[in-house]
Amino acid sequence: MVVSPEYNSREKLKVAVLEFDYKAKANQTSIFWAGASLEDAGKITADALAEQLLKIPCFTVVERSRLKAILEERKLSEVGLLQSQQLGEISGLAGIDAIVTGSVGEASGGNAVGVQTSQVAFTARCIRARDGVVLWSASTSAQTPSQNVSRNLHNAMQELGLEIQRKCMQVNVK
Repeated sequence: MVVSPEYNSREKLKVAVLEFDYKAKANQTSIFWAGASLEDAGKITADALAEQLLKIPCFTVVERSRLKAILEERKLSEVGLLQSQQLGEISGLAGIDAIVTGSVGEASGGNAVGVQTSQVAFTARCIRARDGVVLWSASTSAQTPSQNVSRNLHNAMQELGLEIQRKCMQVNVK
């Protein structure tokens, strides 16, 4: 995990977790997301990370639907928000200090003892709303057979959440 010198974990951040960007090669079939629509992979990941951030004392997680309502009113998408100059204004209306977003990338599956496997990488970034400064970035990966997507995603997000919490607490002690 990389932490910006601008990050002050003594301040409890109100964050909204946006849908993650799912990166896949053209015509790639997913092993990790078996049974789930690939279009939903970013939303599922964001929901799983938001659940983990709720457990960390450094953060208050704002419900994404609150932010979505403001974005719809302004005719912006979550992607458009990050690319627009309106991030500070919108975040003020939604009452958030930062946006957490990221990406999910899946490498083509392999074959381990007759079972298809998949390597999935998750990267999350916390972006301060008022000026777009990245406060921290964290990543994890999972290589998994497709038998239990829900458990595998939970474990990967739990690992990411624990990494964020450890770093948050280390910075807080200084």
